[in-house]
Amino acid sequence: LSTYRVTLNGGRFQDNTGLTGGGLYAEGPLTLTGTQFLSNTADMVGGGVRVDDAATFSGGLFQNNTSGGSGGGVFV
Repeated sequence: LSTYRVTLNGGRFQDNTGLTGGGLYAEGPLTLTGTQFLSNTADMVGGGVRVDDAATFSGGLFQNNTSGGSGGGVFV
């Protein structure tokens, strides 16, 4: 099993819902630069983002994300 590094520069994840990682769920390393997560919802964890590996964030915005468990904005 191999994991891939994901790098996002800019972009917006808005009004998404999911069981986990409402806006984005990454199993491998994640780098986000200037990315916005607005009003996303997860039933379990990571309303905006769930990352199961290393995460690097630069700039960007997390606003009004919710989770039924931990990590309303981010769960790493």
